[in-house]
Amino acid sequence: MNYRLALEISDPTQILYLAVLIGVYEAFFKREFAQISVERYQIKQIIYDPIQEVILQWIP
Repeated sequence: MNYRLALEISDPTQILYLAVLIGVYEAFFKREFAQISVERYQIKQIIYDPIQEVILQWIP
């Protein structure tokens, strides 16, 4: 949250995304607590596969 605030102050046109490994997304971010937190704090995510080196999903 501090990094987001610093980015907003220095360049409010930039959009911050949290890059998440697909394994972490499957194991943690699909849990109810994580979903509520992501929604409440409006965290944008990029889900990626580091082995195939591809972005699997953008979650604005």
